[in-house]
Amino acid sequence: MVVRAKRLLVSVHDVSPAHWKEVADLVDAVRSAGIDRFSMLVVPRYHGEYHLGRYPDFCGWLADLAGEGAEMVLHGLTHEEVRPAAGALDGIRAALFTRGEGEFLGLGCREATARLEEGKCIMEDCLGVSPYAFVAPAWLYGAGTMDALKQTGFRVAESRWRIWSPSLGMTMTRMPVANYVHGRPLKELAALFWVRMYRHLARGKSTVRLALHPSDAKDSDSLRNVVGLIEELARDRERFVMSDFLPDHITAPSS
Repeated sequence: MVVRAKRLLVSVHDVSPAHWKEVADLVDAVRSAGIDRFSMLVVPRYHGEYHLGRYPDFCGWLADLAGEGAEMVLHGLTHEEVRPAAGALDGIRAALFTRGEGEFLGLGCREATARLEEGKCIMEDCLGVSPYAFVAPAWLYGAGTMDALKQTGFRVAESRWRIWSPSLGMTMTRMPVANYVHGRPLKELAALFWVRMYRHLARGKSTVRLALHPSDAKDSDSLRNVVGLIEELARDRERFVMSDFLPDHITAPSS
């Protein structure tokens, strides 16, 4: 009988000089919880202002993390909406899950491809890392982006519900992600309820996923909650990153 490994994926979102302190606090919290492998979701031109090339110290810090084994993932180009979502369903998704930051939801294939390629080039130039994984801001993908991911050769991508390979055309694991929300009271309560439910759901699942955002480092209480949740989810689980789900004969390129 084959016993499947129990896995934990921890990712830090919205990695940008705009959130350097908060992101650094999250990295410290992740490490203090015993996690030595995790993903950093990098935004190369956050809100059109924080171009990585203008922040060499931040880029050096990220490059050091990559050298220590952190997985560098492209997380949009600017993390802000370019054009409204097309269609009622996508409009509802945008309203539910983000406030004007669903960058890759309303794009056609050509525009999505251009943004993916620009983001990849900035990360290569500034970090010395060629990203092979992509996560859309707010996990919102439109049809054009799905086509663009195939054309640009990204090997791994993540939604709220699964991790899949655009280049191979296969789903590698299905498990929703848990994350806190800060800001709107109703969404914050809903997210807190989901995290509590997730603790119970995780007990019977081989893979669990936790996404952290800069707002999770807003104060010491938030950070303690993050560390406690990670420690609970990490019990008896191997530390995985997205590329670990690729088939053995398909490897992520070295940095």
